[in-house]
Amino acid sequence: MNNIKNKIGTAFVVPAFCVLSVACDSDSHQYRDTSQPVVIDFNDDHHNFSALFSDYPQGQEGFFELVSSYQQLPTPYEDKHAYRLYGSNRSDDLFMGLYGKIDNLKPAKRYNLSFKSTIVTNIQSNCAGIGGPPGESVYIKVATHSEQPKNSLKDGMYRLNWDVGTQGERGEHSQVVGDISNGIDCMAENRYLAKEMTAEVSIPVTANDNGDVWIMVGSDSGFEGPSELFISHISVAFTD
Repeated sequence: MNNIKNKIGTAFVVPAFCVLSVACDSDSHQYRDTSQPVVIDFNDDHHNFSALFSDYPQGQEGFFELVSSYQQLPTPYEDKHAYRLYGSNRSDDLFMGLYGKIDNLKPAKRYNLSFKSTIVTNIQSNCAGIGGPPGESVYIKVATHSEQPKNSLKDGMYRLNWDVGTQGERGEHSQVVGDISNGIDCMAENRYLAKEMTAEVSIPVTANDNGDVWIMVGSDSGFEGPSELFISHISVAFTD
């Protein structure tokens, strides 16, 4: 399921907020051409994506050390940029996500979205940790919904309005595509590696009245400690 790469390649980019390829409908409106995938390369731009943290107590952002930034990647990818997400899982279920919008779809039309995502990680494999290993128990998920993701406060905890499942379980709006381990054994010399992951099945979503769908890539942690990942690429293909 996971393919670990030592080099981040250059991808053809279709920004999520810019319509570069369109298709004409019977009402003469030019909708997005969904025969081509949307490929978002964060090396080129932040593409108006935003970070979101969930499943933690109100007012505990500092205690959970929640940090997000669009920045230069560490060595050996220092000539590239990506989104960094960092947090310390003190709730046994911290979710860290990066989300954005794909627009100009046909309103109320149902689509099936197939995801690929590339992260950069230095979290080694086969290490011991509280609650689970720091690599294999921090799961990478892809998700989509017609509504923008946001938190609501429930019993003092921030909870997401999407069903992304818990830790290694998928949700109604998500799929598990892998974890943040980099494939280097815990006792070996470590380094950052790029890791591409592909969803094995598509996720259904219906575009909202504006012709938008929202997409998200993130981590769902069972490891009770700090986690870091860089998200460098997201690719979304549409099927009817």
